Amino acid sequence: MSTVNATDVSERAATTPATTGNRVLLRVSGLRKTYQGSSYAAVDGVGFEVREGESLVLLGPSGCGKTTTLRCVAGLEQPQEGTIEIGGAAVYSSEHRILVPARQRQLGMVFQSYAIWPHMSVLDNAVFPLTAVPRRRRLRRAAIRQKGLETLELVRLAEFAKRRATDLSGGQQQRLALARALIGNPRLLLLDEPLSNLDERLRRDMRAELRELQRRLGITMVYVTHDQVEALALGDRIAVLREGKVEQLADPQDLYEEPVNEFVARFLGFSNILPGTVQSRDGELGVVSTALGPLTCRVPPALAAGDAAVAGFRPACAVVTDGNTVEANTLSGTLESSIFVGESWECQVRVGDALVRVTSRARPPGALGATVSVTVPPREIRAFAP
Repeated sequence: MSTVNATDVSERAATTPATTGNRVLLRVSGLRKTYQGSSYAAVDGVGFEVREGESLVLLGPSGCGKTTTLRCVAGLEQPQEGTIEIGGAAVYSSEHRILVPARQRQLGMVFQSYAIWPHMSVLDNAVFPLTAVPRRRRLRRAAIRQKGLETLELVRLAEFAKRRATDLSGGQQQRLALARALIGNPRLLLLDEPLSNLDERLRRDMRAELRELQRRLGITMVYVTHDQVEALALGDRIAVLREGKVEQLADPQDLYEEPVNEFVARFLGFSNILPGTVQSRDGELGVVSTALGPLTCRVPPALAAGDAAVAGFRPACAVVTDGNTVEANTLSGTLESSIFVGESWECQVRVGDALVRVTSRARPPGALGATVSVTVPPREIRAFAP
């Protein structure tokens, strides 16, 4: 595999016709990556596009290939097959034997571990990428300092410029890592689970800060996480990965409301999954027979009467009552557990041989062992192909 220098990249980009509107900045196609000694593909045919100013989130469980995909884009891993184009120019192509080194891809990256230099000040950490370039291309010292202070101002750290980096809090260190990634004006910002080491309150605050900064600066971003809340909050579009493949790519609302299969549904909170068969359908709604009885639910066009299916719903979509409800999709069972978790009650109701999970704002009626009803509105239940 030959290497290509940055001049070659710029020349190829200059010959690429501009598209109307936000052009595609990153295009990944047919990406495949296996590790030595293993036949298992960590990334198996992954493909997606990211437009200028867009935030794409790669979402999935551990080992699904999301971080490996990100590292291939960054040039930190070399795939065996596929193409990666940035700004219309290939930085990797197995077919044309192109491999642009990571340092020439003009990318910024924020890692899960902040990678803060403990012996440097906050300012020195932020400007490190500007001081690490060859002397002939390096800015003057005063210009580097000014650029560093301006970038620290973006992430609200300018007042800590002289402080040792290790004296910062966790959230401040994360903002410093972000400043260091932004200081070189990267074409693309890559983030690998950067908030996972923070507590819940800091994660919530940093999500909001990062999203506001990304939108304000128009940064093109690819963000890796296993947390669905982070994905929904930070992504203009979300790609759900499983075993090295993209299961679904959609905007946050479509993904949340219309998962395409059981895997995506489970990952996005459909913890009540009931195998069954489509009995009938009438437009968008249909009836799926399950071990708990027939459930009226939304049925996708691909499923017809007689097809095997699974019906699923989120715990927060169900309501527990005292057992006298006669609405559609009402299941009678026994209250087996009820746990108060602050904003809600997490309940489990035994219906036949199955446990139905319910999250309720109100305290469930009756004591443990009481007969209760669980009701789920038909449009809150989604049928999937098994």
